[in-house]
Amino acid sequence: MEKSGKPRLQAKQTMDLNINDDTYNRLSEHGKEQLSMLQTFQQEMTAGICQMDIESQTQIRELRQRVTRAADLSLSAGRGNIEDLTERNRPTVVIQQFKEFACNEQMDFVNEIFAEQGRGSKKNTDMEERIRTFSCSIFSTVFDVARNTEMTYKKNMNDKRLGHGEHTEQKPPKTKDGVLLSKVSGTKYQQPSTTSADANAGPHMDNLMSLLSHYLRATSHEVDLNYIVKESWDIMNKEGQDPFVTHWLKNYPTYITSLIEKCARLAWMIAVQVPAYEICCSVNHFDPTKHTPMNRQSQRDWRGSTVKIKCYLWPTLMQVKKDGEKRVVAKGEVLI
Repeated sequence: MEKSGKPRLQAKQTMDLNINDDTYNRLSEHGKEQLSMLQTFQQEMTAGICQMDIESQTQIRELRQRVTRAADLSLSAGRGNIEDLTERNRPTVVIQQFKEFACNEQMDFVNEIFAEQGRGSKKNTDMEERIRTFSCSIFSTVFDVARNTEMTYKKNMNDKRLGHGEHTEQKPPKTKDGVLLSKVSGTKYQQPSTTSADANAGPHMDNLMSLLSHYLRATSHEVDLNYIVKESWDIMNKEGQDPFVTHWLKNYPTYITSLIEKCARLAWMIAVQVPAYEICCSVNHFDPTKHTPMNRQSQRDWRGSTVKIKCYLWPTLMQVKKDGEKRVVAKGEVLI
């Protein structure tokens, strides 16, 4: 009886093993099906999110265009033909781009620097303020270069027409394939005298400068600005910087160059406007008519109070009228 019992036990154990193998195989196949379904679902979700992002960007772009158009109509309603609304680079559009730059291009730059140096660390307010202050100084430097370049170019035009320089035909600045600033690229900055060429040129010179100003403004969105970019970069690297700025200039030149290029385009579009515009990021005392505090309640009444500005996050933009009066068209963003 004992001998006959052992084969039965072995057969039962073999049958149990076979059943377990079958069960494992079925579970393995089921697991593979579930994994395949999850991967397919993940791919569909990723594709759906990408499509939603594309649609959101399109909607944002269309909304921005509608808002700009509505602002143009609001400005022109009942006020006559205050400006040519068909002109691409008209003042109201450039001013709007200046306001949006701080929200878009500047914050993109901040996030790019954080993504590079802040891996594994949380985004903190102090570092964000440092990077925004740095980007504000970049725009200020680029604007100074653009403004001086525009003034030098016009002064050279006046001098040559009046016979003060070499008497050669002055060709208009080139666009697209040419370099706009080649005429002054080797010239040191000169502050044009207000009593020189313009004061004694006569009506024909006024007409010439008016036509030149119109041409520079009409082509400001497409001209080659490599000279301004290079000059701005050289100036920034020559100036004494704090350790953070030195670190950024050394380690993130690609992001900084990209920001300089964007600043150069906007700065040049502002510099060639008539009446002239200027930026300000050097006033030390807070003025509610010129500044927006980014770290205090904006509802507070600041009139009559003396508050020092800690730093500028974005400069103030002002229009300079013919009589020298300055009108704020975009408040600067500051920390107080």
